[in-house]
Amino acid sequence: MRFPRLNLHLPNSNRGMWILAGVLVVVAIGVAGYAVHQLGKPGNSVNTKAAFQASTPTNTPTTASPKAISRFSWPFYGGQRSRSRDFVGNANLNPPLRETTSFGGNALLEFPPAIYGRDLYFLDGGATAKKVNMSLKGAHKLIWMTHLGLRSASSPALDPARQELFVTVLSTVSSARTSLDGDLVALSMKTGKVLWKYVLPSGVGSESSPIVVGNSVYFGDSAGTLRSLDVRTGHLNWSLSTNGPIKAGPAYAGGELFFGTYGGTFYAVSARSGKTVWSQSPGGQFYSTPAIGFGRVYVGNNNGDAYSFVLKDGTEAWSHYTGGYAYSGPAVANVKGLGPTVYIGSYTGDLNALNAQTGAVEWQSPVSGGAISGSATVINNTVYVSSVYHPGSYGFNAVTGKQVWSFRDGSYTTVVAQPGAIYVMGLYVIYKFVPAKK
Repeated sequence: MRFPRLNLHLPNSNRGMWILAGVLVVVAIGVAGYAVHQLGKPGNSVNTKAAFQASTPTNTPTTASPKAISRFSWPFYGGQRSRSRDFVGNANLNPPLRETTSFGGNALLEFPPAIYGRDLYFLDGGATAKKVNMSLKGAHKLIWMTHLGLRSASSPALDPARQELFVTVLSTVSSARTSLDGDLVALSMKTGKVLWKYVLPSGVGSESSPIVVGNSVYFGDSAGTLRSLDVRTGHLNWSLSTNGPIKAGPAYAGGELFFGTYGGTFYAVSARSGKTVWSQSPGGQFYSTPAIGFGRVYVGNNNGDAYSFVLKDGTEAWSHYTGGYAYSGPAVANVKGLGPTVYIGSYTGDLNALNAQTGAVEWQSPVSGGAISGSATVINNTVYVSSVYHPGSYGFNAVTGKQVWSFRDGSYTTVVAQPGAIYVMGLYVIYKFVPAKK
């Protein structure tokens, strides 16, 4: 989610006035927070539309300096711990775009890279981790690659403070689709050297994109276990058994982890203890990695529904039937001209823009290639998706749903970005795009 920074300077001569203003601001924030907490509860007369709009201010794209790019971090699948998939870049980082360079081979690129500074870190379908610099003019440089197994399907999690990254592996023994014998691996961001491994039980693998919070890394596995490991040693802090395989990466907010299972249950779990805070069991299968915003958690389900649960207690605020599998991870953003919105794809081939408060359809637009499997991503005021069966990537105006961009390649999750560039995920190739010269 996009939150502007507040820098308050209090002149000594007007100290009393500023203190009073500060108290009023705190009260206003408290009222807005309480209103958001009450969303979805019956019989409530709170102006929820106003509360929603107040909860996440709209930000304006800014021009980034080279120094800002060097400090930039997109450390997790979904951008941040909330997995909101909402990014504000340079003001001109909108279509039309031009391709400058590309990097790839013959290994499947199902999940997008993480970014730190000018470098991309990703894991291909053959369980090879790579660090690539694509900031060179019209060129790229492979800095290192480390083979970790034979099959994988996730994005790395970065810990820039310790210069470590964490990846999950589906299988280290076979590339067969049914093979599940994996682990979680910690590597050096600088060299790609393996620092430690946590080996999963025999017959168990992981395609859950991990997440780092403090000294812990969290991920799920094919046996339905969510784990917390110490990032420094790989020591198991705790584990929680659930009612089905955990395909998704957990999202994090307020000391809690949020994820669904193939058993049809969605969980909120204490990140500190691993104890269940609340759960909801609407059925179906949760493959979608959730996104958090506006006091809610949003997620798709293979039964075709997109769900909105209240973060505090798990109340189902709304559900919306998309018409087909909702594998797609949602993106949530407060878009100027539309307000708080959830963007989620469906196997019908439609991208749905839903009112984040009510679930009402704002617009629905088809992609020409058919089914949408991967997550939607919002970059400034354009929302991007790909088609899984017929290669292609597409960009839509986030307010109107009008298609404003397309590209010949793409299959799963479409894009990631840094302040001055967008990286488009093809089936086997990563492409770098920058604003087109006008």
